[in-house]
Amino acid sequence: MRISGGSIPIYKNEIANIMEMAHRVVAVFMYLCDRANKDGKCYPAIGTIARELRLSRSTVKRAIADLEKRGRLRKEQSGVRTPARAAICSS
Repeated sequence: MRISGGSIPIYKNEIANIMEMAHRVVAVFMYLCDRANKDGKCYPAIGTIARELRLSRSTVKRAIADLEKRGRLRKEQSGVRTPARAAICSS
């Protein structure tokens, strides 16, 4: 059952996992899901996420690290001067 209207659907069986996350992590995760393309990738800067969610840059970095640790996000570096891309990992 799809329950979100963003680009990456959140399914009912994922709610328990999401509810265990801190609110800052959920906010960043939902932000990334909402902005992801059909392949589950997005390119927002840390500063952009922080500004739009009204969080500090360090809070956003911690949330991203937590999402990576939980296997919900994977950072991909495409080049030396290219910003990292975020890929949402589906369970």
